[in-house]
Amino acid sequence: ARQKGENISSLTRDLTEKMIKLQTIGQYHYILALESEKEYLKQELESAKEFNRSAKIALEAEAILPWEYEGTEQIVQMREFALKQNARDLQSAKMSLMNNLDMYPLLDFQLEKPQYNEDVKMPTLEETIYEALKNSELILIREGAEDISKDVTKIAISNFLPKIVLTGGYFNTSNAALSDPDFFMGTLGGMFSIFNGFQNVYEYKKARRNQEIAFIKREEEIMKVIFETVNAYNNLESSKEERDIALKNFAVSTGRFNQKKLEKETDSIDNWEYIQGVAEFEKALSLKEKAEYKYRVSLATLNMLTGKDIFAKGEKKDEKTK
Repeated sequence: ARQKGENISSLTRDLTEKMIKLQTIGQYHYILALESEKEYLKQELESAKEFNRSAKIALEAEAILPWEYEGTEQIVQMREFALKQNARDLQSAKMSLMNNLDMYPLLDFQLEKPQYNEDVKMPTLEETIYEALKNSELILIREGAEDISKDVTKIAISNFLPKIVLTGGYFNTSNAALSDPDFFMGTLGGMFSIFNGFQNVYEYKKARRNQEIAFIKREEEIMKVIFETVNAYNNLESSKEERDIALKNFAVSTGRFNQKKLEKETDSIDNWEYIQGVAEFEKALSLKEKAEYKYRVSLATLNMLTGKDIFAKGEKKDEKTK
């Protein structure tokens, strides 16, 4: 039982390490998403300021009403607030990551964006569930607890058995058939432990109940792992589809932005329209990157549940990214 308890401790440690790793991956990609959003918000603010300057000129020329100009000022304030909120969120996210890594929490840093080159066919849901059930530390821990409960039950049962003691002594006999009239006569005497009280009965019932509870909890753990695996698998498929859509949207936005640059070079559009085009391009880039980060977190979650990187084949990893 003690050995099995040590195995459970080892499994618990492994599971804890996986959870810390998953938490770190989530924090890492969250910071990258906020930094990507920051660039988009900067362009949005610049676009709002340019629009506000144009509105001021129009107001002085009495081409618009005062409330219309105030509306442009409100847009600028909203964009400034969004950028400040992004900075606050980014600071908190960096502190959380540093705290998770047991490093100085106020350290400012810039994360390097990872480079991915992956085109791997996803395994089937059945294969994924099989891997999750086979490698789940939670199920292995429950199985270890169930084994310990069986051992405890066996111990309780053994206490019911009679404690066999050897009794005897020297006896004198007149039987001439014996070579030595004085010989040792050994007998077996039994003392049943149940006569010591009802403690062993209680321990046995408790052990049996704990064994049944351990079995039920193991079954519950299996269903929980299946449910979480299916959920993580569906989330990964969904995030992969979102990433594909974001990639196509970014490709279209890139073409549109290149067109805006040509129009600006030929003075076919003004500054505000060009800046608005930059903002739209940055927004598409931010959405693409955030979709990629969401996919990576979903992938890491499913890998943790299955106990191994089932999508490792074909993925490019460098030391800095790792």
